Amino acid sequence: MEGMELKAWREKHGLTREELAQGLKTTYTTIYRWETGERCIPDVLELALEGLGARLTKESKINDR
Repeated sequence: MEGMELKAWREKHGLTREELAQGLKTTYTTIYRWETGERCIPDVLELALEGLGARLTKESKINDR
């Protein structure tokens, strides 16, 4: 995954960098560095995003009731 893909994923889910950082148990700075290419994105991040996306979808469905 590249930084622009991560940014697109975050924006698609309507998250700020801070919110994504909280969801991944990391920091705003780490998210910023990944998105800008300053740091390499770990391969396992795609799996973490898959889980986070599923959780966000589930929470959204609950809130829509």
